[in-house]
Amino acid sequence: MKWLCVLVVLLYVVAQQISDPYRVLGVSKQASTGEIRRRFQTLAKQYHPDKNSDVNADAKFAEIRAAYDILMDPEQRMKLDNPRQYGFHRSSTSTQSFPTKAISLSQKTFQLLVQESALSGRFWVVQVFASHCHECILFSSAWESFVEQTKGAIRCGRVDRNKDRDLAYYLGIRGGLHRPAILFFQDGNLVDRISVAGNTDVDSLIDYSINFFFREIPQILKSVNQFEKWNKDNISRTRIVFLSKTRSRPHFIEYVLNKHFENQFKFAHVYVPIAETDLIDILLGKESDKVFPSVSVFRDHGIRPLVLFGEDVSANPEFMIHRFEKLKYSVLPELSPQNFLDLCGDSSGPLCVIAAAKDEETARLFMKPLINALDDLLSFQFGWFSVWRQKKFFQSINLNASAAHSLIIAINLAKQQVSEKQFLDSID
Repeated sequence: MKWLCVLVVLLYVVAQQISDPYRVLGVSKQASTGEIRRRFQTLAKQYHPDKNSDVNADAKFAEIRAAYDILMDPEQRMKLDNPRQYGFHRSSTSTQSFPTKAISLSQKTFQLLVQESALSGRFWVVQVFASHCHECILFSSAWESFVEQTKGAIRCGRVDRNKDRDLAYYLGIRGGLHRPAILFFQDGNLVDRISVAGNTDVDSLIDYSINFFFREIPQILKSVNQFEKWNKDNISRTRIVFLSKTRSRPHFIEYVLNKHFENQFKFAHVYVPIAETDLIDILLGKESDKVFPSVSVFRDHGIRPLVLFGEDVSANPEFMIHRFEKLKYSVLPELSPQNFLDLCGDSSGPLCVIAAAKDEETARLFMKPLINALDDLLSFQFGWFSVWRQKKFFQSINLNASAAHSLIIAINLAKQQVSEKQFLDSID
């Protein structure tokens, strides 16, 4: 009986959090079906995941679709508007039986988001559950951890077998459901289906996902010679080396980044216990306090690597993908009106440090000692301007570029400039 009490509490909590379909669509209760349809079409275009790259677009689109389905069904809308007359609470329109961060899928949203995801090459893991299923309730904690830890790499959805029997049947779930069913979709196609016990842990589910979605293992480096050859062979790309103390499979983050940036970065892995000490010193520095897991990022030749430690490496995929997007650029890119805002326009981003020089070689020679001396490279975005090609742009941001062959300027969003000496003093 204890689990029944837990379920009742969970149902009550969700009942207090159900969205109002009118509010979701932004229409009044007196809106006509035509107004509802036009509003839905506007929002659907805005939030359709194939047109909106925001990580929350899927969930928003599913919510919009569910609200539209309710308001366009005369019977459901009547029950929604007159809950006491029909013996329904407003929360009866929910597609969830207990809280989840995954997207609740109906037959229509499943087709739009999962099956048509072949257009965008997305990975989906879908759980089919039932409110009376004791194992499903026990598994809910591990499932929510999986949704959170894979955010940005895998899309997660849930299907309530009791509320959408046709979709559950279509997915191969016949008869009663005594354990949660987990389905894996790639490019819109079902690649596997498993039944899991309530005590299944999140790491097991992540490992199972890796087998289907992220199979390529980064190259293993053990010696300085191996590293130097690998580094030389891939000198034109950003090179990323993960370091760990365990000899188990690489971290999930590694697989995700390898897949996401496979055409831009080159990845390798070092197991510290079997690697040469000199190799570890090259990757992390001789003087640094070494914490694992770690990541070393090599971009420009001759400039020391950017090193990330511990929790910086263990963040969720969404955060790491956003952080690594910045690493696609050279350490010292040439700035122009086209890329200036992208690199230096983020109010919450790093301080932008710019060299004004006659050419790239001059800028590199001047900035290299400064870059190599800084401890926290993530706090700065470096770049250089050509004083000849970008003279007008210099003037547009109130800089005097005349004869500024060795000038360093630190710019914040208020477009304030400080002198070279003031800047160097501020980072000591």
